[in-house]
Amino acid sequence: MESLSYIFWVLCVVQIITVNGRPDFATSFQFPATPRISQLSNDISSLFASLDDELTVSLSGSIPDSEEQRLLLVEFAENFGVSARAVTDELADSASSTSSMGTTLANVLTAYGQLVVFFNTNANNFLSSTHRDLGPYLTVELFSGLVRLVTSFPQVRMAIEALQARLQSASTAEDVPSDVLRSLARALQLLKAHVPLLVYTFQRVGINLQTAEIFMFFFNEKRSAGFMRETDAFFTELSAFEAAVGRKFTSAKEMFDSAGTQVETELTGEVESQANYMSMRNLLKSFTSDRSMFLDELKQAILLASTANRQAIGNEVTTTYYVGNSYTVESAALELAMQLISSKVYDRLCYMKYVALVEDLPTLGRVRLSECFHTELPRLQKLQELIETYSLMVSYDVEDLWHNLNPCRSQYAAVECLSMVSAHYPTLNAARVRDSETRAGNFFTSALTASLKRIERCFTRTNFFTFLNLVPSLEQDIRSCREAPCLKK
Repeated sequence: MESLSYIFWVLCVVQIITVNGRPDFATSFQFPATPRISQLSNDISSLFASLDDELTVSLSGSIPDSEEQRLLLVEFAENFGVSARAVTDELADSASSTSSMGTTLANVLTAYGQLVVFFNTNANNFLSSTHRDLGPYLTVELFSGLVRLVTSFPQVRMAIEALQARLQSASTAEDVPSDVLRSLARALQLLKAHVPLLVYTFQRVGINLQTAEIFMFFFNEKRSAGFMRETDAFFTELSAFEAAVGRKFTSAKEMFDSAGTQVETELTGEVESQANYMSMRNLLKSFTSDRSMFLDELKQAILLASTANRQAIGNEVTTTYYVGNSYTVESAALELAMQLISSKVYDRLCYMKYVALVEDLPTLGRVRLSECFHTELPRLQKLQELIETYSLMVSYDVEDLWHNLNPCRSQYAAVECLSMVSAHYPTLNAARVRDSETRAGNFFTSALTASLKRIERCFTRTNFFTFLNLVPSLEQDIRSCREAPCLKK
């Protein structure tokens, strides 16, 4: 491909002498070939006008450097199309021109000269940039299309010069040999036959660019939506777990708070005369206060652990299902998309062969992700039931406190009633010593940590089978498809 940097375009412009005249071609004559020349010129102009039809699109940036690639192609296609179309537009106008014959044909060759300048200035740089940014396959195809035009445009120029020379000395239509006009028509016919290859190449790469962009956009959207839908569904269950645990502990805490308030505000009257009233009253208040604080701390510890799990799982989903160590989830999709953009004609067969397989990667990842979450959900529900049961059992410590104290409020109660009833609570309190409370908190938070570790291990396992193994294999197959003998054409 290095030879592409050394292409020399040698096209000549001939100065034309001005001669006054009238139509056809600013003469007073009529030529049978003129309508044919006009039609061919208009057809060729239409072809050149369509060069950038498929390249004037907006891209989302889903494919790296795709916008730069599009701009490289569209700028050359647009400018070249304008310059080339100017030649055939002027030729079509000259066939029915009412200006001087010399000026009419001079306008055609002036436009031709401007095309030559544009071509010689930009063609090599364009092909070099195309080779760098879009690879050799597309560059060869563009080169082939441009070479065809380089060989056919000069024949149009020479036919125009021959016609101009005959018109300068013609006094009747018969003075212009029919072969001269037929030669121009044949040159235009040849040019018309060669232009579609270049038009097809630009339009094909434009369509491929749009196809690749749409494919990549929806691949990323499907991946993001699918993975986050499963993650959000699990987070909803986690929120339900947190809400249920929070309600249970809050309810039990409120029971202790309510009992403490009753002891302080309602344990009065006759009971105040009983032995050790103040010390027993303070003991009961301390008991309810300690239990309330313990439940609140345990609730906060469990919710904090659950929140940490939520954040860790979110990070794991991002790093496991969006990015997989050496290979990203979209690696195969990007390989397929970028190969399509820079492809040969037959490479689209590779795209069609692998697009469905690559599109299934997010679905497969979502299924595996769902399996990890759904495996853990029953365990999380069992843990919720265990925590709720524990909270219920702790609430039993205070459930009957006020009922037990009611007899001591009677005016007939024994002097030692309050002491006898209250004496049971230090024993009960001893069963809930701080060490035991810590062990309970550690047990539940450890269970949540274990839940996270199980999910992480599941992610790692499925990530290996789903992406770290499958994605590189697909990438290699996609590359191999392009190099297959049947596609090397």
